[in-house]
Amino acid sequence: MTPAIVDEFYSAFAQRDSETMAACYSDDVVFEDPVFGRLHGEDARDMWRMLCSGGSDLSVTHEVLRSTATSATTAWVATYT
Repeated sequence: MTPAIVDEFYSAFAQRDSETMAACYSDDVVFEDPVFGRLHGEDARDMWRMLCSGGSDLSVTHEVLRSTATSATTAWVATYT
């Protein structure tokens, strides 16, 4: 996974551009966190669509810490009410 893809994803998040975020995911994406649980494919994309459609005070910063051909570790902070 290139840092450019990660940058594209989080830059789109900062702009609340869920379609660009969704396009960064592979067809077999698996997303997991404590709030949404484990989401696959279109369910993961729909989560971002839902999150980006609400609120107007979202601010996102990120930094790619390391990346390999198949994964990336990123520190990111989303600030919102």
